[in-house]
Amino acid sequence: MKNFPWKTTRREVIHKSPWYSYIHDEFKRPNGESGDYFYVHTTGSAYIVPQIGSDAFVMIETYRYLNKKIGFEFPGGGLKVRQKPEAAALAELKEETGYTAAELIKIGRQCPMPGVTDEWSEIFFASGLRGGRQKLDPHEAIKVKIFRAYQIDAMIKSGKIWDAPSIAAWQQTKLYLSRGLEQPRPITDAVILNQRGDVLLLKRVQYPFIGSWVLPGGHIEYNETCEQAVLRETKEETGLTTKIVHLVGVYSGLKRDPRYATISIVYLLKIIGGRLQAEKTEAKTAKFFPLKKLPKKLGFDHAKILSDLIRRHGRFF
Repeated sequence: MKNFPWKTTRREVIHKSPWYSYIHDEFKRPNGESGDYFYVHTTGSAYIVPQIGSDAFVMIETYRYLNKKIGFEFPGGGLKVRQKPEAAALAELKEETGYTAAELIKIGRQCPMPGVTDEWSEIFFASGLRGGRQKLDPHEAIKVKIFRAYQIDAMIKSGKIWDAPSIAAWQQTKLYLSRGLEQPRPITDAVILNQRGDVLLLKRVQYPFIGSWVLPGGHIEYNETCEQAVLRETKEETGLTTKIVHLVGVYSGLKRDPRYATISIVYLLKIIGGRLQAEKTEAKTAKFFPLKKLPKKLGFDHAKILSDLIRRHGRFF
């Protein structure tokens, strides 16, 4: 099908609340016909599938007023203005379940009802859970429930789980977990040098290697190239805009990550814009170090990556 964009000619905010806006758009189709569209606008949302143990997952039991019934859902909620999805996911997980997560991985995104809302929901998988107290709003009455994978499948089949975003998030999770079992997870890491030739490192606050210094990087998302991933991860974790200089190497040591096997594609990047600022959910500090005075505590196999970089490309430094 060809892309026939509709042109918005007028927009009116009919109602605005802290959670959403109800919008009326007037538009023209490519054939010149005019029309009206009424929809709900939000800043987005985040849903979290938290795994506890080897085959159990945390859900919530809550009452839905519009549906007049109790349902079982994965924790989640709307994004505040200028709030990052990762921060929202961690906050919702803590507020609704009391759990905190050592690891949070984005595994997909969805539009829950494309004919009614422009909202995009980011889906996260959380592991390394630690229990705590819920931080519910006064109007919330939420019970924490733990189910096995087979129980969740059965509850979806029977209609006991009927929340569409939760069903979609569960499907994304099953695809993610099965993919992880079948093959190593592809990731990317960035070697970023300033004008003096110092390398940028982040001090981790998440498992594994909490307190260690590491290169910026992360998982390559579905429908994303390695090059797109390294630039995106760098921007998210450091605030810097960069461009790729060249490939440093590919690393696939079986013990480079204690959680699972990974294959990392490592790039040398050049800074072209932005302002250095560590993304607090993953790293509390971002700092440049001279290549000859690196910190002793380096995470993953990043000491080897930097050693190889100096050995192979020392003429650049």
